[in-house]
Amino acid sequence: MSGWDKLSEIRWHYNLAWLIKKASIPIRTFCECGVGPLDIASSPLIHDNRLAERLVLVEPNPDLYRMAKERMPRADIFNVGISDCDGEISLVLNGGSSYIQGKWAPTPHDGKTATIKTIPFDRIDDGRIDCLVLDCEGQEWEVLKKMRSRPLVLSVEIWKTHPHRGEILSWLQAWGYEPIFTTGPEGETLVLVSKSLRLT
Repeated sequence: MSGWDKLSEIRWHYNLAWLIKKASIPIRTFCECGVGPLDIASSPLIHDNRLAERLVLVEPNPDLYRMAKERMPRADIFNVGISDCDGEISLVLNGGSSYIQGKWAPTPHDGKTATIKTIPFDRIDDGRIDCLVLDCEGQEWEVLKKMRSRPLVLSVEIWKTHPHRGEILSWLQAWGYEPIFTTGPEGETLVLVSKSLRLT
């Protein structure tokens, strides 16, 4: 029975840094798309415990970007959105749930907007990402379909109403990812490992 067949337990909190350290998973590049808010982000503990050679972080919200930059000075942090191509979009400012105006979002919000640049993910993917956290308010598929790396550990938020849920799940299965648990109020965040990784 595969991990896809036995996903039943939902855990609300997990510590990705602890999992990586406990399993002795070597991480060349750690990447988190959608960093803020920092109190629930994975990257600060990865940064503080030096569990990766390099941290590549994406945070489109200007305020959260500044906080991340101050909190994690050794990380390469990009104040951009991820999209198909270079461009500019209006970002609806809603803290850690900020999203591209006019696109699907799990928590729609009527608020202020900011103009931000967008880039394709392969622009920042060095091909060495061993752990990837995706919580980018509907842009998860934009990351995966342009990704060069095949991470050993992957966390991705996929709400049941996500317009690209089918493509994301097909991609994960095609590339040999097995879910180990889910988290979140609806189990919307899958934590997966590559079949090439042998956990002991």
